[in-house]
This record gives sequence, structure tokens and C-alpha cells, in this order.
Amino acid sequence: MKQGRIIAICTLVVALSAGAIITQIPVPAAWQGSTAAFHLPLAGYTIMACLHVGAAVSFLTTLGVYKAQLRRAYLAIAAGIVVIAVGTLQVSIIGDLNAWHSAWVVRGGLILPFLCSSLILYLGIRYFAQLVGAKSILSRAMLIVPVAMIMSIAATFLPHVATTVPEIGFAIGNGITAWSGLLILAAAMLVLDVKQHIGVHYTHAMTALSLPFFTSFIILAVQFVHTLTSTSTTDLTSSLITIMAIVSGILWLRAGYAFVQTREY
Repeated sequence: MKQGRIIAICTLVVALSAGAIITQIPVPAAWQGSTAAFHLPLAGYTIMACLHVGAAVSFLTTLGVYKAQLRRAYLAIAAGIVVIAVGTLQVSIIGDLNAWHSAWVVRGGLILPFLCSSLILYLGIRYFAQLVGAKSILSRAMLIVPVAMIMSIAATFLPHVATTVPEIGFAIGNGITAWSGLLILAAAMLVLDVKQHIGVHYTHAMTALSLPFFTSFIILAVQFVHTLTSTSTTDLTSSLITIMAIVSGILWLRAGYAFVQTREY
């Protein structure tokens, strides 16, 4: 059995097992919702995190056959994938434990993974685009990053529903979501540009890579709108976001598998 398939199968087994174990965790006495509402996000994001790690492993296994320049791009992609998983999983854990007033959250630790992961992924794809000669306005980091920052700041002033979260914390959360979404979208579009400039052997892999980027952008867009219009974390939209997060993890794993295949064939 080829290495890529082994990694994919093992990742799926670990992810499903971890999700099943999470559903056996006792619901805290202070939890006011249903048992399903407690377990679904935690199990879902645990599965997603495992899938992301498996995808990162897949990308890392391809490093040995590429030149140093491409290795840096793949390392950035792998790092970004893992940081996304860590950031998303910690939000679910903090939410279930109602630890929004913990020192980690209050001091800004919660937003660090989201602040960094999208930037790492964008810069990794930008570097990839430069290596294959794909020239696009989206690869101009000195333009894209400031524009994303300005639009993210503007997003903090949008009207929203009343919330018990301090206004500054709410604004920062929305700004980070906008920041991540804009950079992920720029990276997704850059992937399509790279696809037009890379060899036919890598066309399928680049198509597979574009899908999790676009899916992640959709998730962030839905999350952004939902945050502005609702304070519920257990409604249908929240459940949909959790399911989409699992789908994004599957797509990241598929992308990693596609890149492993470029080495195996």
C-alpha cells in the first residue's frame, strides 16, 4: 500500500476514534444546553483537527523530493494547516468549558492562531506562485496584507446584535475573522493562478489544494455573518459550521494525498 493511502487511512481512523471518545466525556453540571449541543462541536472540531494534522503530515512527506525553495512553501502550508486546527479546536474547548474569562482569552491568546495561520498560508502560496512564475496582483503582499488589515478594521464597526461579550472583544473577534477570510480567499485565488503556470503533472493536486481554501473562506464568511446576527452557539447555523469544518478537514487531507501522489507516480 502506498504511503499516501496509509497516511490517509490512519488519519481517518484516528479522527473518527477521537471523535467517538469525545462523545463519552461527561457534560459539565453548569452546561445549560442539550448533551448533543455540548458534544457535537467538541467532537466535530476534534475530528477536524486530526484531519488537518494528517494533511500536514502528507505535505511533509513530500519534502524529500523537492528543491529547498519548494520545501519552504510546503512547510508553510503544513504549518498553516496545523495552526488553523489548533485555533479552531481551542475555541470549541473554551466554549464548552465557558472559559471566556480565562487569562488566555483575556490576554489575547485566543486570537493568535487565527491571526497567524491565514497569514502563513497566504505567504506560503504566494511563495509558491513566485517560484512557478505566476504573476498576479494577489501575490503582492505589500498590497494585499495592508488592504486585508484595513478591511478587517472596517469590519469591526459593522452593526451587530446585542451581546454580553465586551464590545472590544467582540470587535477584535470580528476583525480577526474578516482578516482570516480575506487572506484565505486571496490564497485560494492564487492557487488557481498557480495551476495555470505549473506542469500538467501537478494540475490535479493544485485543484485539490484550492478546494479546502475556498471551503475555509465560506466557513469564515458564514461565521462572520452569523456572529453579527446571532448570539447562539448551538443553533442550526453553528451546527452547519461544525459540519463544514469537518468537510474542510477532509478536503485538506485529500489535498495532501494528491500531493503525495505526485511523488508516487
